Amino acid sequence: MAFSVKTDVVIRAKRTCLGLVEDFNGLDDAVGPDTRAKDVPEQTVLPAFDDTNTHMIFAGLSQFDVPVHLATSIDEMTWWPQHCGQLARPQAGAINADTPTPADGKIGRSTNSRLNGHLQDQAMVPTLCLMPPATLEDRISGLESTSAAYAASGIGCVRDCAVPVTDLPILSAARAAGKLHVRTRALVSAIGLTSVGAVAGLVDQMEEYRHLQRDEWLSVWGVKFVLDGGIEAIATMEGYVGRPDEGCCVATDFCGVLVGYRQDTRGHGRCGWRIGTDAYGDRAIETLLGVYEKIQQRHPHLAPGSLVMEHGGLADAGTQARAVAMGIPVTIQLPLLHDVAAIQALYIGEERTARLFPARSWLDAGAIVGGGSDYPIGKFGAMRSVWVMTTRESVAGVVGPEHIIKSHEAVALHTTEAARLLRETDSRGDLTPGKVADITIWPRDPLAVSDPYDLRDLEPTYTIIGGELKHEPKTT
Repeated sequence: MAFSVKTDVVIRAKRTCLGLVEDFNGLDDAVGPDTRAKDVPEQTVLPAFDDTNTHMIFAGLSQFDVPVHLATSIDEMTWWPQHCGQLARPQAGAINADTPTPADGKIGRSTNSRLNGHLQDQAMVPTLCLMPPATLEDRISGLESTSAAYAASGIGCVRDCAVPVTDLPILSAARAAGKLHVRTRALVSAIGLTSVGAVAGLVDQMEEYRHLQRDEWLSVWGVKFVLDGGIEAIATMEGYVGRPDEGCCVATDFCGVLVGYRQDTRGHGRCGWRIGTDAYGDRAIETLLGVYEKIQQRHPHLAPGSLVMEHGGLADAGTQARAVAMGIPVTIQLPLLHDVAAIQALYIGEERTARLFPARSWLDAGAIVGGGSDYPIGKFGAMRSVWVMTTRESVAGVVGPEHIIKSHEAVALHTTEAARLLRETDSRGDLTPGKVADITIWPRDPLAVSDPYDLRDLEPTYTIIGGELKHEPKTT
């Protein structure tokens, strides 16, 4: 079975996601002088996975971060900029006791007003500005390393959901140098833009990258907006059960934060870029559907899937039915829930935390759903996500077991359904003749494991993207 005319690797395995492979006749005809044949008779073949909501550009930058979690003293907390080859200490006084708290952030202080080291959102900017800028070569190197890590976990395509427009040349340079090991779909960040004019200016900057919509390896997918806050500020209908970040853990009338959402619907129709918007809490989701409804009314001929809901965290049956009726796809990120469930419950309570990312009911409602990680908040990895979807395991134990889905459904959310969300089913998502050879080979059949916990750390033996080996066993 040859999966694509574009492949330079032929795989002969016992099983594919379609079942037993009994007949290998015709495979040898696909082998040319430069083709490598991999015989893995006891292993299982699946399509490569998509991570439909992640942040690879941030992951690439993190290659230059200080691993403070490994530091044992203040002296060890230093930066080692690769491009200058010398130690550089952060300047003292970037933030001190007299520094005012910015409007869109928080500087943590204890009860006696002393700094406690907690910086949130815009409060991090003064410290981040002290970091020496990475060179273009550094940035490409970071993307090469990070994209290889995604491929090693079984991921063949990432939908990067907050790419600064100024980083598009860096992604393009990495693509041109052959340093991207996974297909990349970039959503250009409009985060922080507070006027229609500012968004229009961003769209104008994006225009020179219009040709990337036709690049099967690196494409600009659209524009990214954010409607509500993160873990500490998701916009909810009802008040939080506590505000531990404010030093209190009692019920409050605080209902999160709705970020100003300014989208020129006429501009969207003119330029044709797609839109992805973060909506985590139930109040944010209802608000977003109202905005999307106005866009659809103004542009009745929008292509299906042009408007996507990112997260869809607290969505009840009525909201889900409304989204499905409007044709709004949604991305969900169970690895995020795994890592934040304990702290999330301190803000919105255990009951609402258990209802986050309701994969079961989204699927039962007939929604187009893509699976993702939201890295760096959740850990990326093909089977890592499948494991959480099929167990609802978290750092706080099992949360919302009624939202568990089956392993074949979880795999679909990262393969066939992910390609459907990205509108790429004509070329990717399954293993059929004529489609690009994006393939993963697994030492165990993920669809047949008796204990889903066996999937948590499972990694592929091989990852093949576009017929090229992007991950294979290390040789000694």
